[in-house]
Formats: sequence, structure tokens, C-alpha cells
Amino acid sequence: MKKIFQLAVCLLPVIGMAQEKKAIITGTTDIKEPTTIYALYYYKATENKAFDSTEVKDGKFTLAVPFSGTTVSVMLYKSPSGGGMQQSNASDPKAFMLDKDGSSIHIKDSMRTAVISNNKIEAEKARYVKYMYLAAADSAKMGFYINGVSAIVYDVIATAPDSVKDRENYDKFQKTMAAIQKMKDLVQQKLVLQRKFVKENPDSYFSFSAVEDIARYSKDIEEALPLYKSLSENLRNSEEAAKVLATIEKTRDDRLHPEKKAEKNTADMLKRPQPLATGIMAPDFTQFDVNGKPVKLSDFKGQYVLIDFWASWCVPCRAENPNVVKAYNEFKDRNFTVLGIALEEKGSKDAWLKAIKKDGLTWTQVADIEKGENPVAKMYGVSGIPYNFLVDPSGKIVASNIRGEDLQNKLTEILAN
Repeated sequence: MKKIFQLAVCLLPVIGMAQEKKAIITGTTDIKEPTTIYALYYYKATENKAFDSTEVKDGKFTLAVPFSGTTVSVMLYKSPSGGGMQQSNASDPKAFMLDKDGSSIHIKDSMRTAVISNNKIEAEKARYVKYMYLAAADSAKMGFYINGVSAIVYDVIATAPDSVKDRENYDKFQKTMAAIQKMKDLVQQKLVLQRKFVKENPDSYFSFSAVEDIARYSKDIEEALPLYKSLSENLRNSEEAAKVLATIEKTRDDRLHPEKKAEKNTADMLKRPQPLATGIMAPDFTQFDVNGKPVKLSDFKGQYVLIDFWASWCVPCRAENPNVVKAYNEFKDRNFTVLGIALEEKGSKDAWLKAIKKDGLTWTQVADIEKGENPVAKMYGVSGIPYNFLVDPSGKIVASNIRGEDLQNKLTEILAN
């Protein structure tokens, strides 16, 4: 059966998302594997995401995408036959945009090279990209070169004695500085094209992107807002418009007052919760299991316990679950167990239970389904998942954030005897 899970970015809480409409993706494929297609939907207006999956039957599949606003970004990816999500699946994704009219997709050799058709917003994007091609392509090449070289070369030159500054490293540094200036010139050339695009295409969704770039990079800090106001009424009344306008206003404020932005970044960093450190005693807590019975961490005293923070909607968590299953099965008879703590949305018990069953999580699972926020995550300073803590028989945290081979190696080290 097809399943849809509401989800948020793994580092953020979920915001409610209207799902009044559906945009249909119809797919065909020439390959026998995978038998399951996974999808990730991103809604720019609300920054919500949703995870979806569907089975391939007779070379065909369909996805009914909950639709909100003007567009949704879609990423399709595949898994081995039999289901499950592995981290390697991300090596063969297919990303595209979708509007209310839906889309068709044909997978011939791989997901990455799949052909998109009957898709109006992708056709519009192709027109915008072609319009910007030369400046955008050259800027990307320059950016790749500068990001890979300039920081290293700058450090070398800054610390080099005067006697060697005219040698090879200095030459590289000078070339990098010239490349930076060229990229700045290319950005200005791109802005000329974007201004023209906005004026000629006031009803195009991609005029939003152009105006946002103008807000960031134009030498005239005040230029973007009048351009935004010149967009069609239809576009300015769309769901995404408020977010675009907020971006323009925030960018303007940041550029006019860079000192305020620096202060805010520092303050935000200081406010961010930090995970509990190894070597301290793990705080006790009570949560409710799948049957509604209270479970305490102290119930497991005398055992090694992996406190595993995850969620049914979190793709990286689901990808990591096979590693946790492997560790549990290998070490469960050596005074080791796992306590799963799910950060689920309020009222999402069905999605939680289905994920537990599908991923084969046979250890104790707890959550706070009624509240939709998990106070234990805050207590332990967990701001992103997956995250875990390994607690020893005395209740002390002996390791944290160990996954994959690191988890296996740590458990082998501790439980070898």
C-alpha cells in the first residue's frame, strides 16, 4: 500500500501543510529493479517536506503529490528490490519541479537520466536556464575554482615570508584574485539578464528567483523591491510570494546593517542546544510505548542501552535503521539493548507503527504522540536526527552519535568479553 508521511527537515519541527489538491506523476520504466519508487517533496512556501513511496507494477507507477501553492520540488530515488532505504540510493536521484498539472516520467537506464515530459513548470525552467545560460555557466565554473583554491592559497600567502611571496604560491594567489574579480563581473552580467527577464516575464514563476538574486547581488540595495512590485498580481498573490518578499526585505536589511546580522548569527549559535557530553550520567525520563504503557530509562539499568532518536518521516533515520537492526541482533544477548525515541508529529501514531514494522525494529519504542514535541530530545540537547547515546550499565553516557561501522566497532570494543 502506498504511504505518505508528513515530515519536516530533520533539524526542524513540522508546520501544518494543507493538502487539498493532488498533482499526479505517472511513471514508466524499462528496468525490473527497483520494485519501489521513493519520493521526497519540498514545499518552498512553508519549507515543509513529505516522504512518499509507491510500488512499480508492470513497469508503471503513479504518485499523487499533495499540492500546495504554485510549485513543489520533487526528488525520486530507488531502493533495492524488497524495499528499505539505503544511503547509497542518493547516488541515483532524479530531481524536478512540479505544478498543479502534474508530470510524466520515463526511467530507461537509471533514475538520474529519466526523461521528464508533460511538465509545464519544467519547460518554463528550461526556458529560464537557457536565457541565463552563458553567464550562469561561467559563474558556476568560476565559483567551483575559487571555492576549491582561494582559501588554501590565501592562507599560504598570508603566512609566507616576504622572500617567497613572489614564487609559485603568490602566482596562484594572484590568479585566484583575478578569478574572483571575473566572477563578480559575471554576476553583474547575469543580473543584467535577470532584470530583462523580470520585465519581459512578469508572470513567470522564475521571476521570483531572478528578483531574489537581484536583492542579494545588485550594487543598488533598493533595486529589488520595485521589481518585485512590478510582477503580475497573480504571481504576487501566490502562496510563495510572501516568502519571496520576506527574503527581499531581510536581504535588504542584512546588507544595510551587516553588524546586526553578525550579532544575530552569534546569538543563534549560542542559543543552539548542545547534546549531552560523554562521561555524565544520562538523565532519567518517562515516555510511552506503542501500547501506551510508561517506560523509564532506569528500567534498563544494568544493561548497555543505545538511546536512539529517530522518526518515521526522517529519511536519514530510516536509512540508518538497518545498521541499528544489525547491531541489535548481533549484541542483544550480550547485555545490550536499544531504546527507540521517536520524534513524531502529533497524532501520527499510524505512521510511527508502520515504520517500526517495516524497518523491523523489535526493541522497545517510545514517543510522545499526544504532544507532537518530544521533551526528551530537548533534555538531551538533540537538535537533529538521527542521533544516539550509548549508556553503560551504571547509567553513564559512554558514546554518542555513533552510526554505521562506528556503531558496530564501538559495541565490539565494549562487549567483546
